[in-house]
Amino acid sequence: MRRVIVSTYQSVSGTGKGAVEELEVQTKKALEGVKSEPQVYPHAIAFNCLPHIDVFLPGGHTKEEMKMVGETRKIMGLPDLPLSATAVRVPVFVGHSESVNVEFEEAVDPDEARRILASAPGVEVVDDPENRRYPLALDAAGKDPCYVGRIRADLSCPRALNLWIVSDNLRKGAALNAVQIAELISGISMVEEGSDSAGTGKGLPRCSWHDASPATAMCVSCARPVCRDCDRFMGYRHYCPECAPFVPAAYPYPVPPPIPYQPPEPSDEREKRWWRADWGLLEVFVAWIVIFGLYNVVGVILYVFAEDPLFFNYLAYALVFCPLIAASVWFIPRRHGRGWKELGWQWGRLPRTVTFGTLGSLVALGLSYGAFFLIFFIFSLLAGRGPVSGETESIQDLSSGYLALVIVVVVILAPIFEELFFRGLFYPALRRRTGPTWAIIINGVVFGVIHFQPLFMLSLILVGIVLAYLYEKTDSLAAPIIAHSLYNLAVIMVSLLAGW
Repeated sequence: MRRVIVSTYQSVSGTGKGAVEELEVQTKKALEGVKSEPQVYPHAIAFNCLPHIDVFLPGGHTKEEMKMVGETRKIMGLPDLPLSATAVRVPVFVGHSESVNVEFEEAVDPDEARRILASAPGVEVVDDPENRRYPLALDAAGKDPCYVGRIRADLSCPRALNLWIVSDNLRKGAALNAVQIAELISGISMVEEGSDSAGTGKGLPRCSWHDASPATAMCVSCARPVCRDCDRFMGYRHYCPECAPFVPAAYPYPVPPPIPYQPPEPSDEREKRWWRADWGLLEVFVAWIVIFGLYNVVGVILYVFAEDPLFFNYLAYALVFCPLIAASVWFIPRRHGRGWKELGWQWGRLPRTVTFGTLGSLVALGLSYGAFFLIFFIFSLLAGRGPVSGETESIQDLSSGYLALVIVVVVILAPIFEELFFRGLFYPALRRRTGPTWAIIINGVVFGVIHFQPLFMLSLILVGIVLAYLYEKTDSLAAPIIAHSLYNLAVIMVSLLAGW
């Protein structure tokens, strides 16, 4: 085989009893014209198809699709087999169906394929389209074989065949497989009813190479029985003398790359919102390195060449820093198939959000200046004088036009874009790893430290913790943005009036 493309249409019984009941209830309600909310699946399954089985992984594939890739390569003994899979959940109670396109090294005649498949154990060919005979999930339910039909040449590729495969997923996909594997390992399947169990070999099939010897295993490649002398046991598999030479020497085969762990989707709607924000910490860290690096390069240039570096630093914040954050906030969620909702870009319950934002700004202001005065007092005891912030002095010296720019940047742009990054992007990735409590603390610490203001660092850490707490409690960026904006406005007013 050179390549496989498979689309699988899986019944709800593959999910479990709850999914079967949900399909039944939704179907009845839909026929009555009543809408029902999905509980098991993210969308209604009745009269619908969901291209979503298990969780989505980076790159857009689902865990089920990657599992199909890995298992197929392992079973076929082809670790590098190119395979593309699409898994779809369909409103069928029992029976998985697959549309399979297989490309071979050489052209395979469809009639020859039918003959080979018909001789394979556990496979039944149902391929008579003229008489409307082809595999159906309804016909396969409750039966053991895998049914194959619609075997035909691929008109777009002379070396490829198209097949339609159906089986009872509760049998062949689960229980029956376990029984047959156990039988192959133990040899029970080859013991006929009434045969002795004392090891005489009576009732057992004969080895395909030695008629006088009872078979002890079955070749996993051609399914022919072999005796102990003919059995070629390699990599925990039994092969016959003819098939064994074609088994690659490097065994066990290298397994496919491990699928990253993805916690199961929670049933609680609020937790589901956090669960869907599934981007990683590394992505956020790399984005911050790029943003901060470029912004600082511009800042160094301005410091060296500009006559008024503070003013131009605020200008660079608006023209460089904010667009870079906007780009990362747009790119990272969409890379995972997410959008603004997962960032928390919503009002939520408006009165509650505004109340939390307003009260949060007061709490942040109190904690911030409490920490500031504590640092001020300790510094005065040690140095004999109070600390001075050069930035505060510069703000006091700005003209009205310059001050307007500072207010726009600090009161409007900074709250919006910093909350988008630190809370919208960074906090969900932290929360996914550490849980909400530690995520709030770590998020606040990073927020304070990364501003690089030693005099105000403790104050900013406490402010960051408050803002992260508001985001956690409201599920909305609006609350921390309001609190951040009011806090910054108050700080500017205090700086101008009191010089702190």
